[in-house]
Amino acid sequence: MPFPTRVLLHPAGWPVIFLYDWETVLLRLKYFAQKGPDYLTLELEDGSYVQCAGEKRRLVVESRSYSSDRQFRHLAWGKGALRHVADSVQCVDGIVSADASQILEMRDARIIIRSIVESSAPPSLYTATDITDRFAALPEGVEVRHDAWRWPVNPPRK
Repeated sequence: MPFPTRVLLHPAGWPVIFLYDWETVLLRLKYFAQKGPDYLTLELEDGSYVQCAGEKRRLVVESRSYSSDRQFRHLAWGKGALRHVADSVQCVDGIVSADASQILEMRDARIIIRSIVESSAPPSLYTATDITDRFAALPEGVEVRHDAWRWPVNPPRK
């Protein structure tokens, strides 16, 4: 099924590529699940993104959305209320810390990622915690989105 718009994939250790459908994302997430500790980011045209890091049965999902004035909101996704119990997942780049309620599985990541890419609300089972205060503001002159958005549009031929 095609996306409402193209999406830019930032896979760990690989160049960015544009994706145009869910089948390709699901294949990449399947690879992610088989490979072990990994991460990937799916970026939307306005620079907003959703990312997951970890392994199939233990991963974290975060998203960032930008407003027109370069301000952003960064959310960590979990199930239910915060437990206030520190936990972490192994990622290809090291350890990612999170609340125990924010340690998810791949099936959760697929649901959350899809809802964000399609601009719909995730099911009420999932809770977003605003963690924006953990990040510095974007410096002046830094682009919100990847340079690849300037590339010509070349959807795959069917």
